[in-house]
Amino acid sequence: MSGDSEHKDSAWARAEAAVVDGVAKHVAPVLGRALGRAVSGVLEVERRLSPVDRAWLRMERPENRMTVTGMFRVAEALPRAEVVELVRARLLTVPRFAACIEGSEGGEGDREAEDGWPRWTPADTVDLDAHVLEHDLSEDDGRDAEAKLRAFIGEQLALALPRERPPWRLHVVQLGAAGTAVVARVHHCVGDGIALMLVFMSLVDDAPEVKGPTPLSMLFGARRPNVGAARAYLREVMPTGVKLLLHREPREGGQRGQGGLNTEQTVEQAGAVVRELGELGLRSPDTTPCFHGPLGVPKAVAWTRELPLAQLKSVRDALAGADPSSRPTLNDLVLAAVAGALRRHLLGRGQEEACAGDLRVTIPVNLRRLADMAALGNHFGLIFLDLPVGVVDPRTRLEVVAGRTRALKRSPEAVVTHGLLWMLGLAPAAVESAGVSYFSARASAVVTNVPGPERPVFLAGRRVQAMRFWVPQSGHLGLGISIASYAGQLSVGFAADAGLIGDPRELAALVEDELRELARLGGA
Repeated sequence: MSGDSEHKDSAWARAEAAVVDGVAKHVAPVLGRALGRAVSGVLEVERRLSPVDRAWLRMERPENRMTVTGMFRVAEALPRAEVVELVRARLLTVPRFAACIEGSEGGEGDREAEDGWPRWTPADTVDLDAHVLEHDLSEDDGRDAEAKLRAFIGEQLALALPRERPPWRLHVVQLGAAGTAVVARVHHCVGDGIALMLVFMSLVDDAPEVKGPTPLSMLFGARRPNVGAARAYLREVMPTGVKLLLHREPREGGQRGQGGLNTEQTVEQAGAVVRELGELGLRSPDTTPCFHGPLGVPKAVAWTRELPLAQLKSVRDALAGADPSSRPTLNDLVLAAVAGALRRHLLGRGQEEACAGDLRVTIPVNLRRLADMAALGNHFGLIFLDLPVGVVDPRTRLEVVAGRTRALKRSPEAVVTHGLLWMLGLAPAAVESAGVSYFSARASAVVTNVPGPERPVFLAGRRVQAMRFWVPQSGHLGLGISIASYAGQLSVGFAADAGLIGDPRELAALVEDELRELARLGGA
């Protein structure tokens, strides 16, 4: 029996090597051209959606809406009229927020384009009565403000944005004595999560006084974007976050693409990069039972309490080893807690076998510089991280997570997946659907890290108490996890398929428990 097993393993290894080598040999020229176009942002027609933006447009499904969602929470009442004025001054100057999608992509309300390829066309008017909606949830119905807000956001995540209008909406949610929440939803084809987070931040000021255009609104809405002012503002307001969010400037010569990459080198190395694609394609599906199954339309959201960043950093430092090169990041600490929470969630549902190994998640990675964000669009890749849910000891789990994230930082996986999305956007819809389904089956969740301002900011003169961000889950994924920080606090949010996951408040509570256990182990 052992000999048969070894023979099968050897046969699989030979088959795997043959497929990887074949992909490298035959796909390299095609992928090289696709990557070159992807990172340089070259479009045949200026107003056409890029292939990647088109791919995100076509991923829309009733059970998985492709919207990026952000929330600002203030403690006071905030009238809709004041939000409308901010939108008029700072969002309607952004071309894509005043444009509709024209094109035949099978969506309700789509307008035909001459060649069938979707394109941006300026809207005749932008009716702010239809784009900035007010909801009064102040009535006492037995629920607290948090429960009302969770239910409201879950309902919105299940709704499509109208295709006959510019694909975005703001909701001003009145919560009575609990203040106001402003919830923004924008279709992913407008831009990726990092770019849209910065667009959302263009609505806030760094002081209580409401000013004119902000450095970020001038980045996205000006005819000649002031990149220097935007960069200086971000370095002042979120110095740590800007290092994590933005792709570093290239140091060597060569053509600089829109992603901040050296496109000549990227194309030259396409053969090596496509080997990564072959290995990605051969990766086995992640079939954790609790996180895979038919998706429904209803969604549910939850989030942890605000967790002090200073305390989390103390825990991280206390658990760090003597070797500086193996020091975990704050993100590693939170991911280890998430892995522990997912482990306990699985065990609570009798899925001991699923806890014997890893649970794979995808993580978006930005691929462009700030100077190239003004045009919006999608310029990011995905990396796949195996969370060690099979590791029982929390300290060991943190070490494993830190080692794996360090290895991923040296991987070309993000560039590969961006090139893949570019090619899928060029392909017929059926091919794209099959490709998205294939790769979404290789993970169980999406995890995003959104570092926000490190000091308080103000929305229409009111101090923002909390920020939240959620990105969509493509294909058959039913769980999204967002790590967001703001003004010395951190929160972990969950957006889940209500039928598949149930109430994600359990996951939020488990993450808090895991962080407390890590703090105990670190003596904090």
